Amino acid sequence: QMNDTFVWGKSGDADTLDNQVSSNGETSEVTTQIYNLLVRAKPGQTDIEPDLAESWSVSADGLAWTFKLRKGVTFHDGTPWNAEAAKFNFDRMADEKNPYHAVKGFDFEYWNDFMADSFKEAKVVDPYTIQLILKQPNAPLVYNMSIISFDFASPASFKQYGGELVGQHPVGTGPYKFVEWVRDDHITLEANPNFFRKGLPKTKRVIMRVIKDNAARFLAVKAGEVHAMEAPNVDDVKAVAQDPNLKLGFRPAFNTGWIRFNMNNDLFKDKRIRQAVAYAINRKAIVDGLYAGYGEVAQQHMPPVMWGRVAKPPSWSYDPSKAKALLAEAKYPNGFSLDFWYIPVSRPYFPAGKEIGTAIASDLGKVGIRVHLMTEDWAAYLKDRKTNKFPIFMIGWIGDNGDPDDWLGFFFPKYDKDNAYLSYNNPAVFDLINKAKTATSQDARAKMYAQAEAMLLDDVRDIPIAHAKVPLVLRKNVEGLVGQPDANDGGLEHDSAPRWSERSMARYIARRAIALLPILLGVSAIAFLLIHLLPGDPATVYLGEHATPESIARVQHEFGLDRPLPVQYAVYLWHAIRGDFGESLETHRKVIVEFFPRFPATIELSLGAITVALLVGIPIGLLSAAQPNSIFDRLGMAVALTGVSLPVFWLGLMLVYIFSVYLHSLPTSGQLGIYYTLRAVTRIDVLDGLLTGNFPAAGDALRHLILPSITLSSYSTAIIA
Repeated sequence: QMNDTFVWGKSGDADTLDNQVSSNGETSEVTTQIYNLLVRAKPGQTDIEPDLAESWSVSADGLAWTFKLRKGVTFHDGTPWNAEAAKFNFDRMADEKNPYHAVKGFDFEYWNDFMADSFKEAKVVDPYTIQLILKQPNAPLVYNMSIISFDFASPASFKQYGGELVGQHPVGTGPYKFVEWVRDDHITLEANPNFFRKGLPKTKRVIMRVIKDNAARFLAVKAGEVHAMEAPNVDDVKAVAQDPNLKLGFRPAFNTGWIRFNMNNDLFKDKRIRQAVAYAINRKAIVDGLYAGYGEVAQQHMPPVMWGRVAKPPSWSYDPSKAKALLAEAKYPNGFSLDFWYIPVSRPYFPAGKEIGTAIASDLGKVGIRVHLMTEDWAAYLKDRKTNKFPIFMIGWIGDNGDPDDWLGFFFPKYDKDNAYLSYNNPAVFDLINKAKTATSQDARAKMYAQAEAMLLDDVRDIPIAHAKVPLVLRKNVEGLVGQPDANDGGLEHDSAPRWSERSMARYIARRAIALLPILLGVSAIAFLLIHLLPGDPATVYLGEHATPESIARVQHEFGLDRPLPVQYAVYLWHAIRGDFGESLETHRKVIVEFFPRFPATIELSLGAITVALLVGIPIGLLSAAQPNSIFDRLGMAVALTGVSLPVFWLGLMLVYIFSVYLHSLPTSGQLGIYYTLRAVTRIDVLDGLLTGNFPAAGDALRHLILPSITLSSYSTAIIA
């Protein structure tokens, strides 16, 4: 069976399977298997090749792009792929009045960023020819069409489910068809027998299993429950070499991390200071020591897989003596002090933000630049980089597609005297980048981008630090998995106990409930105020770092964040009293709807933990009481101390490693094996298996319950014992 099923370990769940409205990488990992594009990136590369379009051309003025479409292709629902279907999707993305356009909680971010300013209309020329008419030239258009957010869904699926629900019922033309989605657990896909690429796919079924913890996901691969995973911890990458059943794969380095100067700051207006900083940083030592062997020193903004790069960029070698000389020349022979801001999160280009920032601070200190390391939460960091708060800071980028405009066009569009991020002022560079965006010849565009990059490097606008390959952990028997640059590749009672009448019990409950009200009110008020005291804007976190002021204002209004705090709190209380806890920002469904499907699993685990605690704790306690100071008493005390002292997360990992990875006797995670199906009655899997007579499934569910029950019961067992 395992030969027919490929299980991929994901680090998070999708927010929707309607990728036209999502910029979530966890979504695109799934939708890449379901949908196709006009053009696609070649496997393992950023160069493009035909997909649903067989060929394309652009008019001399760059205002009309014509795509000849592939014939004989059908959607998973059996409806035909043709120019009308293509136009349907373009119209849905472009027209805000289109009946399928609006999706609550989502926006067409990629369309707005890459197409909205130039798109005029989509025209059907003939059944298999579509033409995109533009208001102004958009040279990167064909590369932009390789982004999965420009996928094509079955028009019939929109008509059946509507724009709001099509994200739960995706219908494309891709190699795999959608089967089921159990949120925060797995997504199942099955092979499309009518896929237009002959001989593909080679696997009958793909399961995208969600295991959010990196270490737990790695253990699942070691145990053979998952075939491949993304985003392993650095130490786990090193451990792969010691395991004969595992191997490493990589996504190409399609990212860059760099140090950015705030050139609005008087200190960094002096090019010699910027050069001194560049010479002072030992980039090779940082990459060798902190990138686990899969980083490389960056010499320019764009990674090696891109075109439009500088052929021979200047190399800022590590040279502290030259750095000191430049500081002395700039009238700072004894150096100076400054705040250096490091990113508070792990990114492929900076996998250990604080450690890399500390290494840079150490290097700068050796030449007399005394650094105060600073950081803040990610949302506030992304906001404050667009002010003059940061004199010098770490930042980077992961590419969306293979066009240089995605890099240079985004980072150097203009100068802003109030924005550290846009503090570089060189009209000649801006002019070159803007001309390259509208030029029709790729050779001409490549020369313009390379010329602009050469000017940026000569001005020492930034200090490129590293590009990094992204490691994937695979089982040894996995073949043919190609890492894509853009990341788109599971009470006891006895006779003497008091008895209360219904009336006295009711009075007791009423008194306790009334006494609880002011406590609940106080806790809710404190929690509400603490959330609002945290730095960062919820609307910015919700929309992402590329959000426009208009979209931020729209979301603030939609969620009532522009109202006074007392009004927001009153609205929150009113909704909470009625059982309305709002919508999940991740799934855009009612919180109460998300809660109830998960509640039975909580009950099942709690009952399992209570059972273990009683079965183990009571006998140990009885033996200890019956034979004080005996071996049984000492063992009972040892069990109690161990249970109270051991962190449950460590105990859980150790049990998984021993019983799942080493002994292969129990599963690492989940509620039910992927090869079992179970009709839901109570949604408590063990009980459902017994009630429906599916005893193999009930046994498997019980096996899944053993380790978490032991882990969760450890403290209670210790107290009882």
